[in-house]
Amino acid sequence: MLNIAYVGALYHAKGLYNFDNIIDECERSNLNVTWTVIGWIATPSEFKNYKGVTCYGSYKSTCELYDALDYYNIDLVIMPNECAESFSYIMSEVWNYGIPILGTDRGAVQSRIDETHCGWSCHSNAMCGVITYILQHPEVYDEMLYHVESYRVPDLQDMYKNYNELYKKLIIDI
Repeated sequence: MLNIAYVGALYHAKGLYNFDNIIDECERSNLNVTWTVIGWIATPSEFKNYKGVTCYGSYKSTCELYDALDYYNIDLVIMPNECAESFSYIMSEVWNYGIPILGTDRGAVQSRIDETHCGWSCHSNAMCGVITYILQHPEVYDEMLYHVESYRVPDLQDMYKNYNELYKKLIIDI
């Protein structure tokens, strides 16, 4: 069994219809998966009511998000975005909690996954295939979990240091 969550505001740009299609494909494949949405859904009337989909609703704090991830025993967070992200704080919070991410192959989602090795990135049409592979090869999930647990999300001091070095380099290069 794999417990998968979408975290954040779920609407067209964030992959509402991709998410719907992924659930549909995984259901047709009879995968042993449960789905949870931890966040707000833009058009709940259009969201198909599949068995195994739980809608937690919006969360107000990082602590509440962590409580929900814990309560639903989430193994994987999915990010099926239509549009490219510029950073994604949700990725940082999910990794800080210790969960791998399956995200699309666009923008910051792909580049951060590639940089950290804390998840998988692919086109949204291939996500059910990745989920199938993870279910069939639990050792691959365990290896990814090791990467996530080893990754340290940069804190404010780290970001200050990185930006300070970047700004100094830019001034010298001018």
